[in-house]
Amino acid sequence: MANRTVHPELVIRGETQKCTFLSEFLNVGDNIREFLLSLRYFRIFIALWNVFMMFCMIV
Repeated sequence: MANRTVHPELVIRGETQKCTFLSEFLNVGDNIREFLLSLRYFRIFIALWNVFMMFCMIV
């Protein structure tokens, strides 16, 4: 309590640094999730392309 009364800006800085660290960690998780989702769509595209190429070889 005394620390907050004497130095309130230190407590605010510490809390914002924790929030910044958490938001950066969440951004990394979101980026990984987005990459995996785009990778899934890319794999679906490759599969459809392969099916199309097999169709072209038969015809």
